[in-house]
Amino acid sequence: MIKPECIRIKVKAETPEEVIRIAGRVMLEQGIIEERYVEAMVNVFKKMGPYMVISPGVCLPHAGPDDGAKKVGIAILTLENAICFGNKENDPVKICIAFATPDKKQHVKVLASIAELLQNKQDVEDIANAKTPEDIIKVLIKYK
Repeated sequence: MIKPECIRIKVKAETPEEVIRIAGRVMLEQGIIEERYVEAMVNVFKKMGPYMVISPGVCLPHAGPDDGAKKVGIAILTLENAICFGNKENDPVKICIAFATPDKKQHVKVLASIAELLQNKQDVEDIANAKTPEDIIKVLIKYK
C-alpha cells in the first residue's frame, strides 16, 4: 500500500493547512485521489479542528470515501519543524499520515493498521527520525 513515492522526509510547512495540502498533493500525484479530496481534507480540519492529531506528534488527515478517493492509499510526511494543530494533548505534530479509501470497509481497515502502528512508540519515533523513505517502509512493512 505504501511506496517510496508516497513519502516525503523533512517537509517544510508553516501551518496545519499547508501540511494537509502537501500530503494531498502527494496522493494526487500518485493517482490515489481526485483534486477535490484535498479540499475535503482541509475542510474537515477547518470544521472539526485538531481532532485529526490522534496521537502525540501524529496527525491523520483524511476525508470521506465519497470525497474523491479513487483507491486505497497513504501519504506520509515527516516535518522539518513540528507544527501545532491546536490539540493541547498531542501537539506539536512531527508526522503526517494522510490516507484515502474508496469505501468504508477499507477505511476501517486502514485506520486499524495505523492504530496498531501508533501503539508502538519506538516505531513512531523511528518514522519521525527517518532519513529516507525506505527507512519508513522498513518500519511499516509489519503493519500490512
